[in-house]
Amino acid sequence: MVLEQIFGIKTVKKHSIVVFIASIIVSSIGLWLSYYTFPESSSILGLALVTIAFVPLINNIFIEEEQKELSMKGTGFGFLLRHEKLVSIYAWIFLGIVLSYCFWFVVLPQSSPDYCSTSNSIECMIPVKDKVFMEQSKTMTAISGKAVATGKAVGEKECKNPATSNFYSCLELIYSNNSLVLGLAILFSFLWGAGALFLLSWNASVIGTFLGFEATASYSRAMARFLSYLPHGTFEVMGYFIGAIAGGIISVAITKGKSQKYEFRTIARDAFTLIVMAYWILLIGAAIEAWLLVSAV
Repeated sequence: MVLEQIFGIKTVKKHSIVVFIASIIVSSIGLWLSYYTFPESSSILGLALVTIAFVPLINNIFIEEEQKELSMKGTGFGFLLRHEKLVSIYAWIFLGIVLSYCFWFVVLPQSSPDYCSTSNSIECMIPVKDKVFMEQSKTMTAISGKAVATGKAVGEKECKNPATSNFYSCLELIYSNNSLVLGLAILFSFLWGAGALFLLSWNASVIGTFLGFEATASYSRAMARFLSYLPHGTFEVMGYFIGAIAGGIISVAITKGKSQKYEFRTIARDAFTLIVMAYWILLIGAAIEAWLLVSAV
């Protein structure tokens, strides 16, 4: 609600980069605030606060997008182009969280000094990596460069192992994991409107944490890592965004009582087209990633 009042839906849709700035600020506040309230759970609570902040704004945009869908005809790419502003907003939120988590991982201390158990000095009040990045760090250690919303690993080791490396098996492994994430994004968005924001925020936080970890060793290394993920990561994240939009628009249509009307059939048909498109886009991204991993062996 606060974000709506500050920026307004029209401003957000016209200048979606303001969402990028808001995402950085909100995720930073969430990270610090969660540490002071529930430090042991701050790595997850911080993302929940980000989701809570953006859900009202995104849900109201979904309502506008659903009305647009009824007044304009066409499917497929035409459907996607009609909602390109919503895709852009999701992308800016995602990038804002990545940048925020990368920055804070670089600047925050690893752990509190020993004397903090008996002192309340300023140094002891600063969030520490061991707490605010705990779950993200666990995911990082369980995988080799790629995280999914469930916290499970995409088996990069298997893809890079000369004894087991095979393009099709690697493609199947990556695509099955990414498809699960997309399915969850659609389900969350369908049940809670903008609920997929939490899954997207989680992925963004892991990527940001990983880039921050690389940046502590070398900024050029972190940039190289980031660029190496663009060829396949762009397709994967775009697939998640599209699936989340499709689920959210159907959710709004049902909530507004259109489940028995012709309008709902139109929306459902176009949303189904979007979902199919999202899975195909994921397949392209998985194929690129599998090829890059196997060819590097």
